[in-house]
Amino acid sequence: MKKTSLIPLLAFLFFVSCGNPAAKESKKDDSESSSSESSAPLSGIAKTADDAQKRMEELKSLQPISNESLKSVFPEEVMGMKRSS
Repeated sequence: MKKTSLIPLLAFLFFVSCGNPAAKESKKDDSESSSSESSAPLSGIAKTADDAQKRMEELKSLQPISNESLKSVFPEEVMGMKRSS
């Protein structure tokens, strides 16, 4: 019973997901007309990338934490499972 109702449902979803080609063309026309508006998010992405680059350089200059001090932060056993290393 479930398989027979599942097949038409999947077929329906497949055809609905294909979409309307006329709607896709109108969206394309809208995106071409607003090309100046789309450059604003790109400047935000560039600024975020620059900030990330600066942060990476700061982190490279720091001394890494030792394994012993990292192990001291985590418990020896969690929910009955012991730490393997």
